[in-house]
Amino acid sequence: MNKQLLTLSAVCLLIVASCSKNDPEPDKEQTCKVKLVEHTYTSGSGNKTDKYYYGYDNEGRLTRVDYGKEQSNEVETFTYAANKVTWEGVEGDTEVYSLDANGRITTAVQGDDILKFKYNTDGQLIEAGMGDDVETFTYLNGNLATSSYNGKIWMSLSYGNGEVKNSIVYSWIFGELLDYDEIGYRVAPFIGKLSKNLPSKIVYGSGEDQTTADLTYTTDATGKLSSVKVVSSYGSSSSFTSEYKFTYECK
Repeated sequence: MNKQLLTLSAVCLLIVASCSKNDPEPDKEQTCKVKLVEHTYTSGSGNKTDKYYYGYDNEGRLTRVDYGKEQSNEVETFTYAANKVTWEGVEGDTEVYSLDANGRITTAVQGDDILKFKYNTDGQLIEAGMGDDVETFTYLNGNLATSSYNGKIWMSLSYGNGEVKNSIVYSWIFGELLDYDEIGYRVAPFIGKLSKNLPSKIVYGSGEDQTTADLTYTTDATGKLSSVKVVSSYGSSSSFTSEYKFTYECK
């Protein structure tokens, strides 16, 4: 029961002596986690849908992602220890993430490579890199505005009014944010304060290599994001459409 409900109950007891002890207890606020992500995209002459099932521990931390079906043979796992997270991929490769006191990733060890992360005073990720290969991030009005490699912008974003409320959803929308062996999809729950809003447009690259992604969203009756459609265009006539659908489990 949250603090506000406790306060209201206390006022009721103090002021209205006739409040019955048999009155039903107010509903507890539910916590909703993404249970399934379905990614539909064009493959050959038709569409293909990949499914990703998410599992969590009793503390609500992500512990596994199964491919195709629940409890599959294709699974990646997350194991937690004091200030550390170990990720193991489908092929058995591993990464070890060190976290600070606020649960933000500070280093990711990938074999012989060490990826380091830095944050600003607002808790937003501003730098990630290995050696001289450094990616930097700028923010505007609480949202990621640009991502640059070694000082050259490779991604810029525009936003609507929809809000980001889930790190798994964030990982799919901003998955290419960290282009180090697709690590962005894995470390989204650990990269600090996320952008406040959902992007309406993401522009990658420049000139002939520029790709523009336009994003549209739908929500369910309770306001949770249920799907995002991404239409990517590059060159003068080429385009690619994909859609992500999110199914939740609420407890």
